[in-house]
Amino acid sequence: PRACGERSSPMLHFYRTADLHASAALKEKAAEVGFEVLGSEVCFNVQTRAPLDGEDEAKLRYLLQETFEPEGCGTEPFLKGRSIVEVGP
Repeated sequence: PRACGERSSPMLHFYRTADLHASAALKEKAAEVGFEVLGSEVCFNVQTRAPLDGEDEAKLRYLLQETFEPEGCGTEPFLKGRSIVEVGP
């Protein structure tokens, strides 16, 4: 537990495109509640003890990105639009 006024550790967010939306089962479940799944991405929430320097952030990116599609990983969401539904913890 943190003491009152104590600052929390930095939280970094990395996004990676995903093919979750290609799942027939997911499309069927989404349709049952009135949604159409057009795209998907995965968000990694990374908490650190201190801000990362450039070298450490590069190592983290290397671990999170697909080595054959590094452009599909970034610090900003890839999904844009009027209706975005986030699922997960």
